[in-house]
Amino acid sequence: MRVRLGWLFGCSISLLLISARTKATTFVLQDESELAAQSVAVVTGTVSGIEAAANDATGGVQTYVHLTPSAIVAGSLPAGELVLREAGGELPGRSERLYGSPQYHVGERVLVFVSQNVDGTLRTTSMAMGKYTLHAGRRQRLVRRSYGSGVTVLDRHTGHVETNPQPETLELDEVIARIARRGPSASSAYGPAIVMQPAELTQRVRQQQLSAFTFLGTPARWFEPDAGQVVAFQIDRTGDMAIGPADSRMALNQAFAAWSTVAGTNLQLGDGGLMDPMPLAGCGGGSRLIFNDPYNEVTDPVNCGGVLAVGSYCSSWETTEVSGTTFHKIVTGKVMFNNGWENCPFWTTCNLAEVATHELGHAIGLGHATDSSATMAATAHFDGRCAGLGSDDIAAVTFMYPDRAPAVIAATPTPTPVTSSSGATSSTPTPTATALVVRTPTPAGARFATRTTTSIPTRTPTRGSIRRPTRTPTRRPTRTPTRRPTRTPTRRPTRTPTAPADTAPGLAVDQNAITAFINSLAHLIRQSVRP
Repeated sequence: MRVRLGWLFGCSISLLLISARTKATTFVLQDESELAAQSVAVVTGTVSGIEAAANDATGGVQTYVHLTPSAIVAGSLPAGELVLREAGGELPGRSERLYGSPQYHVGERVLVFVSQNVDGTLRTTSMAMGKYTLHAGRRQRLVRRSYGSGVTVLDRHTGHVETNPQPETLELDEVIARIARRGPSASSAYGPAIVMQPAELTQRVRQQQLSAFTFLGTPARWFEPDAGQVVAFQIDRTGDMAIGPADSRMALNQAFAAWSTVAGTNLQLGDGGLMDPMPLAGCGGGSRLIFNDPYNEVTDPVNCGGVLAVGSYCSSWETTEVSGTTFHKIVTGKVMFNNGWENCPFWTTCNLAEVATHELGHAIGLGHATDSSATMAATAHFDGRCAGLGSDDIAAVTFMYPDRAPAVIAATPTPTPVTSSSGATSSTPTPTATALVVRTPTPAGARFATRTTTSIPTRTPTRGSIRRPTRTPTRRPTRTPTRRPTRTPTRRPTRTPTAPADTAPGLAVDQNAITAFINSLAHLIRQSVRP
């Protein structure tokens, strides 16, 4: 029994990042015979349904692809519908993206290489490399393999990558022939029992029925740098099997430093300390860099071919606007380097540092550069640059993480910043200098309010006389002691020096005082001369 709630808008949505820079996982391309050797079965069939559900254990999202088989090309499976459980997916308010995940659409006819998760459930072998779409040609049947959004393809022999790899179109009969030459390994019989449909499908109540397993297109970035906070990644203490723990950590710290020392940005990446091996999947556990696929989440490489590194992040639906672009909030960043590269000539400490810098670039929200010399280009260089950055890399990170005014770092004597009920601050004089929160469930915008020296001037504790002219002593001359001269004989005009000489009310008061004094003096004289 499936529990299905609602529909996700859109039928086929692709993941887009700034300037169409969108790739984050590295494949060393495998052919059909290598894929078959790693699979328990190869099937053709039709996608009958797609569901996404929250994984409460990991805090992430999983997607379930229902497939009705039409033929078993190689290997064996129990009869009936099978379900592929893939890591990542979209739910309202939560997203977990694994670049290089296979993309499926309801009604699509596919050829799929099927392997197992550790609990016996099924998945696509080697991510997007193991999924083909069937097409009917004029004279023969065709299959097309697309690597999807977020993939770099590395040549295992030269160490170079094809820029923007295009989908492959092949004849189905040729593909089946290659599969037959190297069918599923007999060792698959010694693995866990095959589970055609995960047990949790009947237990979940927070599922979403989908028409496609793809990702929405809003780019994402970290919000922490806007508050002067470091984005820290924990590091798997085991290190890469070929490189070793110490050199692996050194390479990663070089990658952190490369992104953290760009002038004109507020981004700071840091070493969050060592950790025990953790899964790649899931949004809990903090940001992490993992080695050797410790939980068997991706298929092992064969003959120096396969999944080299996987980039992933989790984001919320909280948004901010920076440099005129709206971004979702990244809450967890993850990179995993696969095992099995010990004997591959291209895998060195320097090249690990370059791949780490590249994958961290994706973990902070960057996509691929069109400049072929950039570290974020779709082509790996392996030219000795290690953790270096190019001018295009610097321009991209400056665009996404622009530095604020220097005064924002120092504490100011201003009171608590004024924040609206939605959390958006009311002071951003320059849109490219201050991130404006436009829709947020928490008052995250308050962190930006003190990042500009011009925020709410009327709230500052210093109030100059020019700001409040009604407080100057010359504004109320009627309060001078000359207002009541008849009540004391000592009232003389010389006793009122504070009244301005050119002020009409002050002159009138002095004249009255003089007249009253003269009248009183005349009266006294008349009294004194009477007989």
